[in-house]
Amino acid sequence: MKIVSVLALAALANAASANIVATPAPLDSEPGFAGRAVVYSAIGGPYSAFPAAPGSLGFDDYASTMTAPVETLQSMRFVGGVTNAGEALRFDIYSVSAVLVNSFELALPQGGNFIWTITGINVDIPKDGVMQISAVNGGSGRWFLAAGAPTIGTQSSTFGGANGGALSHRFEFTTPTPGALALLGLGGLAAARRRRA
Repeated sequence: MKIVSVLALAALANAASANIVATPAPLDSEPGFAGRAVVYSAIGGPYSAFPAAPGSLGFDDYASTMTAPVETLQSMRFVGGVTNAGEALRFDIYSVSAVLVNSFELALPQGGNFIWTITGINVDIPKDGVMQISAVNGGSGRWFLAAGAPTIGTQSSTFGGANGGALSHRFEFTTPTPGALALLGLGGLAAARRRRA
């Protein structure tokens, strides 16, 4: 298993496709997320998966450590991939009452299974919800599972996953830290004062 970092401007499902740059990194390295906070993490292995398939690759719930009811998803990681380079996945984020909150599609630049880091997403997600990943436009892919509870946040062992809840899908969400949001707000105030002066 390798880590592949994907720098992308993810778009809503009906918007233009994103520009993606991918670079491989060793499994034991962690991408730096200065000014961001991991609010849900169930990324660890060892991993297992169903065979690659079209359509829905699975869904799983999450209960994050976000303080607000809705925050901006800046980056995420998931374990899996597409069969062939250029095939796309759709990421649907639902509320706990099964209402679609946000959706975006992303064409992956490399076929195969990896731990993908996707940045530049900037869509709102609920504090607690459900994520579904689907292969779209005739492509196929996989979303890996593993045993063990999330290391940040929680989930229901009876929802999504496989083997009666013993395995759950592997993914992680990152949002801006409260300190980073405060700095952005202060920067905006300073810029407004300069414009008035």
